[in-house]
Amino acid sequence: MRAVLLALFLCACGGPSTQPSNETALVLQVNYTVSEIDNWHITGVVLPGGRAFGPYDAHSNISSGETIGLVFDASDAGTAMVCVEGRDGSTARASACDMFEIRANEVSQGSITLQHI
Repeated sequence: MRAVLLALFLCACGGPSTQPSNETALVLQVNYTVSEIDNWHITGVVLPGGRAFGPYDAHSNISSGETIGLVFDASDAGTAMVCVEGRDGSTARASACDMFEIRANEVSQGSITLQHI
């Protein structure tokens, strides 16, 4: 089974764009206005093959505007649905799911805005 690697990046990214690369990846900026969030819970599915990924949990250095990086296999190219849940401990405070285009051997960028729940 192909593994998806999650890395927390500490710099904010610009708007959605794509950069040529040897890696197939999505850098996703996570935005929200809820103040009680101390961790993110990330899940998703690559739609062409129906392969689920996650759950991944990010616990340190998180705040609105930070980014996560999801690395895929080049054969995962196509649409992926990514869901992010902002939590206070184990209690969900905000969440969102959205679709993103994954391109083989390119680093795509996008953003997702969590809604208070």
